[in-house]
Amino acid sequence: MNKTIYHSNLPIFDYDFPKVYTQKITSYINSLKYNDLKEISDFNKLLEDVKKMFTLFQVSFGNPKITNHREEEINIQASYEYPIAHKRNVFKINIEIQFIGSLELFNYRPNGYNHGVNDFEIYQPYDNQISFEVTSVSLSDKEKIIQEAEKKMQLTYQFINSNNKFVDAYNNLFKDYIETKLSEYRNNLLTLYN
Repeated sequence: MNKTIYHSNLPIFDYDFPKVYTQKITSYINSLKYNDLKEISDFNKLLEDVKKMFTLFQVSFGNPKITNHREEEINIQASYEYPIAHKRNVFKINIEIQFIGSLELFNYRPNGYNHGVNDFEIYQPYDNQISFEVTSVSLSDKEKIIQEAEKKMQLTYQFINSNNKFVDAYNNLFKDYIETKLSEYRNNLLTLYN
């Protein structure tokens, strides 16, 4: 099962992400060696490779898929609906949702989601999937089980859809940054070694 994180613990996408990502790009560029880019043909190939390496891809989710289930006895607390506390058998149903896209988009919250009373959890992916459980009293209503899974993913979907809107703009920004930084770095190395 995937872990969750409170959304208030995530850094803000529009504010923190560009700074962190440019530092990551700069660190990678600074690790390159003179022989990697001294020839213009090597430099041009490397420039395209680095752009591809740091290109972001919008996240697109597949449909929830039921992968397993088990029966479990749970305690039902006394309530208006059930005046007497009791035990009940329910089904714990494993749900898996595959996705494609950049994992980085899960590490940031969109601007406008603040700390507060509604401090909900966001699912964090493992590889390119999210796995969790839903509880159901019956296995006979697949539609209701899938609806419950979609409900649990609602905030994660909202966050990712909001972050997806910035992907194209950030890709353009980072491609320009990579071209400038890598050219400067190559010029510095050529001056240093010649």
